[in-house]
Amino acid sequence: MCVFSYFGLYYFTNAVQQGKISLVAPLGAVAQLFAILTALLAFRETISITKASASVLFVLSIIQVSYRKGHGIKFTKQVFFIVLSCFFWGISFPLFLFPVREMGVLPFSLLLEITVLVTSLFLVRNNLGRLDFQLDEFSKYAPIIAVMGLAVFFGVLFNNISLTQIPVSLLITIGLAGEALTILYGMLRFKERLSTNEWLAVAWSTVGMAMLYF
Repeated sequence: MCVFSYFGLYYFTNAVQQGKISLVAPLGAVAQLFAILTALLAFRETISITKASASVLFVLSIIQVSYRKGHGIKFTKQVFFIVLSCFFWGISFPLFLFPVREMGVLPFSLLLEITVLVTSLFLVRNNLGRLDFQLDEFSKYAPIIAVMGLAVFFGVLFNNISLTQIPVSLLITIGLAGEALTILYGMLRFKERLSTNEWLAVAWSTVGMAMLYF
């Protein structure tokens, strides 16, 4: 399960590399589509009208961002990687509830992050010849990478805690705030500008996510 979840991160970073972070993060809500299907199969949950409607909006968001006037629907590499990351994360996150209950939050979080590290080292080792990797560049960015690593670890830790401690209605509020901050950061730091289609796609996915909890 930990290795499976790792590929959500792998394809997410690929999606970020391909284009706009202010688009990738909000469309990450599409992971909820796969989470709904996982909950249906693993937890025998029923699909309500609200969940079905939200699922339609998630699909619509992907179609919207892929639509090009005069060319129809064309999936870019970025959209493809977004969908893949959502697939792996959407399936694995609901299933985290099982090891969290059995192992506890901290042990499972440590196991998850160790798995991410080992899997990353394995992939780097097997693709070293094809990587544009400079040791002096890594040294320059090492402190930032370390901070990011800690941020991810504590993000996973608090996410796992939230599964058992925080009301779901609060989680959606935090999630929406995170999306807004990501869009703002992309616009201010990287001067990103979203097209009308991209804004609509973000709106569909955001409304779909909100619908799941109200």
